Amino acid sequence: MSHGNLFEARSKIPASFEVRGVWSGGGAAANCSVASGDWNAGITSVAYNAATGKYLITFKDFGQQVVGGSVEVVGDSGDIPMKAHFLRDTFSASAGTMEIEVWTLATEAVAAALTDVPADHKLLVHVVFADNGPNA
Repeated sequence: MSHGNLFEARSKIPASFEVRGVWSGGGAAANCSVASGDWNAGITSVAYNAATGKYLITFKDFGQQVVGGSVEVVGDSGDIPMKAHFLRDTFSASAGTMEIEVWTLATEAVAAALTDVPADHKLLVHVVFADNGPNA
């Protein structure tokens, strides 16, 4: 039976899985670390790159493609807001790495600047990987 221009909705990507972690900021130009009691699954390291001001996430578990996720910096009330995001084009399926940028929003978005994750802040990482290539 024809359904005209309707397409089947898919709510799940086959062979997909999630990687999550809570990392403590390292402060000025330092790597993030996993504090006692924080959960981390599938992420080996969050390393600071002094040359670029960005962080390189190395995954223990990863797939062929990133199909979702988020990264955010959380602090306490009164802290200057920060924004983090993945640089999707830096994902390497052979190395299992991807870069992120962290920005401080001290004044306005126009004045935003790359920054380091403060030692008293947490970096929350959530990535959804697909293990197989796309289907038609």
